[in-house]
Amino acid sequence: MTSKTSSGFSSDKTVTAAQRLVTLLNTRPHAGHPDALVVGGEGPDAVRRQFAENAPEMDAADLAHVARLRDALVMTLIDDASVEAAAAWERVSELTGSATVRRVFTPSGVELHPAAGSAVLGAIADAIHDVVDADSWSRLRFCPNHKCDLAFYDTTRSRTQKWDSYETCGNKANVSAHRARLRDSNLA
Repeated sequence: MTSKTSSGFSSDKTVTAAQRLVTLLNTRPHAGHPDALVVGGEGPDAVRRQFAENAPEMDAADLAHVARLRDALVMTLIDDASVEAAAAWERVSELTGSATVRRVFTPSGVELHPAAGSAVLGAIADAIHDVVDADSWSRLRFCPNHKCDLAFYDTTRSRTQKWDSYETCGNKANVSAHRARLRDSNLA
């Protein structure tokens, strides 16, 4: 069962799964922000709410496991054709292996529910499955603006979205490049 629609666009299920993964990816240390997956911080609760709202709070061991999984997912996105990315995918498989699911069949399709292991980890594994199965993993990216560096999900038809927000990051980069070209032309 695939998550692609007949038009080739990702389904709502895929987009929702990707947005959940973006929340997880954005807990990593980036652009001057500390690691948000620390005990007592807001990150663990945000991740739990995104993936398994009714699950109990994650303890330090669960948080460390989710942080290692997040870091492996980051490595899959940095250079998806590299040897490091292949090793990262192996690591993702290892880290999600303890989360087993049971399939619940309904008139509208199949739902995966955690059967053993962390409910949050199982839900993260399910989201990864949905995005990969829909051939949409390459739509997950990091903003090239180093002052931002947020993860985002490219929803464009052409799969060419570069910035998490064109209004802020893309516009600033384009204005900066324009000003640099003007300076260079004035020097010539």
